Amino acid sequence: MPQITLSSLAQATISPRSAFQLALGTNIGAGIWVSFIGGVIMYKNLPRPVFGNIQRKLFPAYFTLGSTLSAILLTIQLRFNKSSNLFKPSLNSTFIIPFLLSSMTISSLTNLIYIGPKTSKIMINRHLLEDKEKIKYDDPRAGQEMKKLNKQFGISHGISSSLNLFGFLIPSVVVCLWVGEFGL
Repeated sequence: MPQITLSSLAQATISPRSAFQLALGTNIGAGIWVSFIGGVIMYKNLPRPVFGNIQRKLFPAYFTLGSTLSAILLTIQLRFNKSSNLFKPSLNSTFIIPFLLSSMTISSLTNLIYIGPKTSKIMINRHLLEDKEKIKYDDPRAGQEMKKLNKQFGISHGISSSLNLFGFLIPSVVVCLWVGEFGL
């Protein structure tokens, strides 16, 4: 184990392994915070329209961070682990790790570019309809248009949450555990 010197710190700063670890840690930390801590606290303590508007502003930054860092992770993995083979399916880590990193990138990009904006649009329409009709989204007296928006929102939000959990967070944890035990 080398001693900590300015030279060794500089070397660690520009090391692909260090960049990989920092990007992976940031991805997992942001994912856990947004999905299970900050989001839950806001949901329980803010009025629903305020919570929704904060999420609408927060999620593009979160998905941009996730997709960018995941793409960096994939690039580092493919560039510095010459045995990685994303295009030869197997149960070997040379395929699984790049596959999981690809999943993380694609799921975050999908949420950023398509699902997130679609969900936000439905949410805004629901808020506008609530203001117009003076009836909350979950009021039994809500009309057919609100019921339609509720169904659309539920589907879109479910897809977004599933992509985040199964396409991003779980793969992030698996990659972290693998790299922690076996390295890049």
